[in-house]
Amino acid sequence: MATTIQFGKISYWNFMSFADQEWDFSRDGDIFLIAGQNHDLRVDDSGVCASNGSGKTNLVQGLMYCLYGQFPYKIHNNNIINKYSKKPDSENYVMKVTLDFSIVSDSSTQIYRIVRGVQKGSQGTVRLSLFEKDGIDWKDVSKSSSALTQQYIESLLCMNLQSFQRLVMLSFDPNFNFFRMSAAQKREFIQALFDTGVYTDMWELIKKDQNRFSLSLQGEKVRLNTLQNQLVNCEEEIKAYANTAREQEREINAEITQLSGDKLNANKDRQKDLTQQLEVLKATLQEIESRSTKYADIISKIRYRIYTAEQNIASLSRTIDSNKREINKHNDILGMVCDDCRTKIRSAYKLDEYEQAIRDSSSQVDVHNGEIAKLKSALNKTNDEVLKIQDEKNKISSQNNQLDSQLTGLQLEEREIETRIVSLTKRRDEIHDSISDPKKIPMMGTYKTTKAAIQACEKAISQVEEDISYLNLCEKVVSPDSIRKNIVSRVVSSINDLVNRYLDELNTTIRCEFDDQLDKYDIKAPQGWSIDYQNLSKGEQMKLLLATQLAFRKFLLLRLNTTCNCFILDEIVDQNFDTLSISRILDVLLDMSTKENTHIYIISHRGEVSHLTDDLVEANPSLGAAVHRILIEKTNNISTISLLN
Repeated sequence: MATTIQFGKISYWNFMSFADQEWDFSRDGDIFLIAGQNHDLRVDDSGVCASNGSGKTNLVQGLMYCLYGQFPYKIHNNNIINKYSKKPDSENYVMKVTLDFSIVSDSSTQIYRIVRGVQKGSQGTVRLSLFEKDGIDWKDVSKSSSALTQQYIESLLCMNLQSFQRLVMLSFDPNFNFFRMSAAQKREFIQALFDTGVYTDMWELIKKDQNRFSLSLQGEKVRLNTLQNQLVNCEEEIKAYANTAREQEREINAEITQLSGDKLNANKDRQKDLTQQLEVLKATLQEIESRSTKYADIISKIRYRIYTAEQNIASLSRTIDSNKREINKHNDILGMVCDDCRTKIRSAYKLDEYEQAIRDSSSQVDVHNGEIAKLKSALNKTNDEVLKIQDEKNKISSQNNQLDSQLTGLQLEEREIETRIVSLTKRRDEIHDSISDPKKIPMMGTYKTTKAAIQACEKAISQVEEDISYLNLCEKVVSPDSIRKNIVSRVVSSINDLVNRYLDELNTTIRCEFDDQLDKYDIKAPQGWSIDYQNLSKGEQMKLLLATQLAFRKFLLLRLNTTCNCFILDEIVDQNFDTLSISRILDVLLDMSTKENTHIYIISHRGEVSHLTDDLVEANPSLGAAVHRILIEKTNNISTISLLN
């Protein structure tokens, strides 16, 4: 059953360069051209605004962030929040992105809302919530943790972040360049493309079980050999036991007497002595901690006074700089006029007052610097005292640890002695019983037990060998080579057809064929000879990469049986494409928009993209395509979204 993902309204609150903006991805239109004007950055003195840094990419990256909580690049949560913008909203969010989306199938339409943001006082922790439309109300369907909620969202969308970056938001990320991937990266990519991860997981589990059963088999065989030798030894020991039993009983009695007498008493006396020493050291440490806390409070107060003085110096320095700028504004004029005019100018613009203010501020700076020097000297002395206290504390702590270690060793030794006495007593009684009644000789029980264990071990070996045989068969079925041979090789020809179809549409004469395992590729020139990817021109490399990415995207859409109402290209046409190539790319995208009923969003710095798009739409009136222009303007670090047409 086919599924359509329809992204709707997205709202930004203090997100990146946006303060309070929204956009509707379900808005009617075929192609949306996103341009930017950064009024905070001028290209030259003429006042022309730069297009970089206006917030164009933020519009679409907000979609990725809201869905997956990630960006194409690493960025700290604190940098996501626009610090030049508004206070927290009514729900106490200092930053928030809200997205409405629908999951449309043949039988139903489910509407959801994702809210992802940072609330005041959360110390940057991101909160994720999911709601489902229930009539006119929104029902909270969030899971018990953000991680589980994220998994649920991805299950609804039927795509993870990697799939999103191939199906919805396309960029020339080096990580997605199939022609530059390592062998390991290709394996990971193919696993994601064909969804063979479950087979890989099964294969890895089987390999682990194979290793585990092999080790078990080896262990059982070693155990069998040991038991067989033990059976022989038991027979010999039974004969010798009667002769040695009485000698063992005498030796055990002597050892019990020694352990329960002098050795155990000496141990307890030493424990008592160490316990008293530890109590003395504990009292000493408490006194040192008290002194350390006192000096820490002194250091905190000195540092605060230094900080206050430095803040005063910074404020005075800004005042001095401001007064100097006022004086410098008139220096050129003063140099060109007579003395009388100079005097009048200085009086009219209060230059003498500015100079006096500079001298007064400089004098105050010197006073504060003197105060800081004294405070730092006091701080150094106090730090020296703290170091001495810490050194004393370390020495006491070292002694404490040594004594505590000795006490623990003695306690362990005491338990070992007591355990040894119990064990010896039990053994002595067993020997005495066996001497009194030959039928109670312990070796007889061991002999019978060993014989039974040999039979059980032989049975276990037979079972493990049967299990290993079954695992070997399973391993052959789900091994990576078998899966790729039976799954990947069947669809490679379709992928090759898609790649070369897009190469044709992009007006390039090269051809590319992947082998039946997608391990290798063969790029051919029109003359028929093979060309290495590195030897292609930058433009041809970009065309081949774009054709491959579009082919993989088409395959994923077919495999997932999913469509989406948005396809975003982030500065794709800015990558070494000439004007003709851009025109062909736009032609492909316009056709894609019409056939897939998808809104195409194009982010670009190149001015000709707009004109080429208009020309393409005019040349194909039968398509009835609509082109809209979105302008992102940034002023005073705040970006706004405008639909120009």
